[in-house]
Amino acid sequence: MKPRGKSLKVKIDLHVHTVNSKDGYTRPREIPRILRSKGLDGIAVTDHDVNSRVEVEGCLILPGIEVSTLEGHIIGLGIREPVPKHRDPLETIDLIHSQGGLAVIPHPYDMFSHSVDPVKFGGCVDAIEVANASAMQLRRKKILKVAERFGLAMVGGSDSHLPQTIGDAYTVIEVDYSSVEDVLKSIASRRTEVVSGRTSILHMLLKVKKDLLRYGGNR
Repeated sequence: MKPRGKSLKVKIDLHVHTVNSKDGYTRPREIPRILRSKGLDGIAVTDHDVNSRVEVEGCLILPGIEVSTLEGHIIGLGIREPVPKHRDPLETIDLIHSQGGLAVIPHPYDMFSHSVDPVKFGGCVDAIEVANASAMQLRRKKILKVAERFGLAMVGGSDSHLPQTIGDAYTVIEVDYSSVEDVLKSIASRRTEVVSGRTSILHMLLKVKKDLLRYGGNR
């Protein structure tokens, strides 16, 4: 138990895909080893359009989802029930909030990843990804201005699809207790600090190779 009046700082990669995403390669049984090797305290599992409900004993895992809306991707953190894809973004955000979850704009302004418009929906969500290790994010200053304008929590994650890339970027979160509920509460309260990083070209090429082997070039 932590000392009375003391807070903790936990390092969590808030954007991770597993084999439950059609293009993911991380298996849940690998997570404890990965957390130890990367010095992380936890991850958020945000598979594409799937509420994976990954639970691993002894590991802090936030349930989540990366939803494909009619205008781009939105991440839901703290989601334990499915959120349907291909809906209006406002409806998706409402469905996330109805579960007590947090709505996050991932990889904003990235030229290769489809995200909702940060300005159009900045007043409706809870957080914005200011660091994504898999994205170009050439407009970081613009992203920071959006976060400031709408009072959004700033978060970071690897957007990992491989075990090797988990933790390439992550979020340091100040919490009172190391639990899913307290992490979500602290993100909502903007008690976050982002640690940026970039996934290596080697690992990006490895991902492409695995996709080609899995799908034979047909996605």
